[in-house]
Amino acid sequence: TGGEEIIVVERVEVQEAPPVRVQVLGKGVNEQKAGAYSVPAGSGILAALTQAGGANAKAELRAVRVTGPGHKEPKIVDVEKLMAGDIKSNYVLQDGDIIVVDSKPVLVKIWGEGTQPGVLAVRKGVMVSDLVRRDIFSSSAARNKAVLYRAVEDKKIERYRVNIKQLTKGNAKFDFELQTGDALYVPSRKQRGRGVLGDLGPLAAPFFFLSRIFTGGLF
Repeated sequence: TGGEEIIVVERVEVQEAPPVRVQVLGKGVNEQKAGAYSVPAGSGILAALTQAGGANAKAELRAVRVTGPGHKEPKIVDVEKLMAGDIKSNYVLQDGDIIVVDSKPVLVKIWGEGTQPGVLAVRKGVMVSDLVRRDIFSSSAARNKAVLYRAVEDKKIERYRVNIKQLTKGNAKFDFELQTGDALYVPSRKQRGRGVLGDLGPLAAPFFFLSRIFTGGLF
């Protein structure tokens, strides 16, 4: 009445999105901190890792895996790049995500005429017998003459005999858990006449590999 205009203003309540529930697992995080966490909706992967106490010194942050109901295949997140300031590497968490931080792979040098030379990246806990099952040795390999070289304290190198033939029979005496920096030398049968280790030439690469471990120039 009286020509007055009445304006009714409705109060709109903005409801906050529910928190996102995730799990943080893997050998790259503190075992006591691994488990389920809730983070605010829209949070990036670092929020979950921070709640889980962060990654440990052995974590492989360049390839953190994210699985869960929202992923047909694992999503790989380079957290190392993200921590260095590359925001394009960020990943926004979804409800039900499972974040797996693995430990860095164990790098082992394989050398000799009885195998295909190269550097293998294997998971922690892999044994020499696991390599035998992978059938990485050639038919000409001297399977009772293999040698495992390992860098130890005080810049010393230890040598262990590895009888591949016995490993195939289940003899654990010749089995060893592989460690980063190990060098496995596998000669061919034709080298037997030149001694257990054959020529010194073929061993140059494994010793160079081990020396890089000592100087810190490899990793």
